[in-house]
Amino acid sequence: MDWEDDNCPICNTKAKGTDFSNNQAEVHCPLCGNYKITSEASSLRNRLVSDRVLKAKDPKIYGWIRLQNRNGNTPRITSDLLQSIVTAALPNLLDRADYLLDEAASTIFKRDEMFSRREPRYLAASFSDLPEEAEFVWKILFNRGFAEPMTNQGGTRVTIDGHLHAETLKQTKTSSEKVFIAMWFNNEMDEAYDKGLQIGVLDAGYKPVRIDRVEHTNKIDDEIIASIRTSAFIVADFTGHRAGVNFEAGFAMGLGMPVVWTCREDEIEDLHFDIRQYNCVPWKEPKDLAEKLKNRIEATIGRGPN
Repeated sequence: MDWEDDNCPICNTKAKGTDFSNNQAEVHCPLCGNYKITSEASSLRNRLVSDRVLKAKDPKIYGWIRLQNRNGNTPRITSDLLQSIVTAALPNLLDRADYLLDEAASTIFKRDEMFSRREPRYLAASFSDLPEEAEFVWKILFNRGFAEPMTNQGGTRVTIDGHLHAETLKQTKTSSEKVFIAMWFNNEMDEAYDKGLQIGVLDAGYKPVRIDRVEHTNKIDDEIIASIRTSAFIVADFTGHRAGVNFEAGFAMGLGMPVVWTCREDEIEDLHFDIRQYNCVPWKEPKDLAEKLKNRIEATIGRGPN
């Protein structure tokens, strides 16, 4: 059943969509964008708001949905995925400025077209809580010469340099589809890779790389470094507590590259103190790992190009 002028289950803004007659609603919201949400996830969101764990309008959620929309996806929000989004950190300011520029450049029809930066979509695209916060992110783009204010009422234009930077961002995103998997290379872990790590990465839209299954004639250390350098991010599984996994995760962090941390549940307590401070994905079975890893990647990094 269609509904109009009802409240968005994520932000309570007036929106359009379908109801929960099949335990899932499809929503078209001027702030959040387009998404699907299960009735269980909607109930969880309401409980988190009541418990003050979540804001009634939380930028981590509607910013994430807008990011998925720009990547060509209409996400389906389940309870597990909602939990992953809520526990993720907000993007840094430079990333938020790039997301804002991408939203603006991708939604105007002419290169010199003027638009209102006060539209709700730009609040979401910049992961901002309040209009004043979004305005601060706009000022970053103004200072970098990527956009310029045209009127006192919010009229704005993306500059030529801004369009060029937006194109560069798209090319970088398209080419960064590879994900390096750092893990214990042991027969005991083959099923965890084949049915867990590999499936989770593929289902999130990326291509996993397990270095011991790559044909090459180089020194293995050189091949590892080169493969990490050309990856979008790495997944580091600490089951078995291998020194190589620590090195590979540390090297990626030194490059400023995102790391998704995982570990089998029965070994979480044995993690080194330096690793335990990160939000590891705990898993029991490969199928469990695949689902949780996909959710964590989509919540913290976003869907890949595949």
